[in-house]
Amino acid sequence: MKHRPRALLNSLTLGTLPKLLLCAVATVFQLQAAPPNILIINVDDLDFDEINAYDYRDYPSNTGMQAAGYSLDDIPLPLTQNGEQMTHGELLYFKDPRMLTPHIDRLSNQGAKFERFYVTSATCTPSRYTLLTGRVASRSPGLLQSTPEGIPLNIRWHVPILPREPTIVWQLKELGYLTGISGKWHNGFDQDSKVRIANTFGFELPLGVPSEADPTESEVIRKVRESNVAFVSYLEEDMGFDWAQTVFNGNKEAWVVPESTAFRYLGGS
Repeated sequence: MKHRPRALLNSLTLGTLPKLLLCAVATVFQLQAAPPNILIINVDDLDFDEINAYDYRDYPSNTGMQAAGYSLDDIPLPLTQNGEQMTHGELLYFKDPRMLTPHIDRLSNQGAKFERFYVTSATCTPSRYTLLTGRVASRSPGLLQSTPEGIPLNIRWHVPILPREPTIVWQLKELGYLTGISGKWHNGFDQDSKVRIANTFGFELPLGVPSEADPTESEVIRKVRESNVAFVSYLEEDMGFDWAQTVFNGNKEAWVVPESTAFRYLGGS
C-alpha cells in the first residue's frame, strides 16, 4: 500500500502532466472566483448600548450618557403624538440594555466594522426601504400612490415595497445568489396580494386572529398557521426571497396573533 503513490507518479507521462496541471489551475480559479456570502443584519429601533459590537461610551446612548456623568434630567424630552410633553416615566430605559448576541459579536470581531454611517430616516420602515431599494422613502411608488396630490408626505411606517419593485433581493438573484429572510419585514403586505394568496390556498380573510384569542383553540391555531403560510408565500413570490423563516410583518405589538404565541415566536419561554 505504501508504494502506490510512487507507482502512480511513475505511471504519469509528459502528456498527462499538463492536463492535471490545467485541471488543478481551473479548480483553484473556480474556488477563487466563487462569490462571497452576503449577510445583512438590519438592527433598527435600537440604541448603541444594545449592540455589543459598539462601545456605548463612544456613541450616543442612554447608558453612555450616564457613564459620562449626565442624568435623565439633562435629556430634553420629546412631545407625544398629541403634542403633549412626555415624562421620564413614559420613556423606556434599561438598567443593563446589552443583548446576548454571540454570533453577531463574532462576525464583528472577525470582519470589518464600520463606524461612520448615515440613514435616510430615524424610523425603521423608511430606513429599511432605502437599504433594500437604494432609494429614499419619499420616492416609494407605494407611498406616492397612497398620498393624494398636493398633500405633504408624512413618512412614517407606511412605506411599502410593491410586488416586483426593484430591490437588492432581485439583483442578487440575477447574479446567481440564493436569498433568504428571517425576522421583521414591516415594508408592506398589500391587500391585493393577500386576496390572491388566500384564494390560491383556500384561506379565509382576514388573515390572523385577535391578540386576546386563546392559542390552544384549534381554530386559532389554524388561522395563525394560515397567516404565516400566506406571509411566507408573499415574501417568496412577490418580494423575491428563495426562503423565508421565522418572519413577521410589522412590530410585535401589532401582530394579529395571540400574545403568548408571539412571545414564543420571538424566542421566549
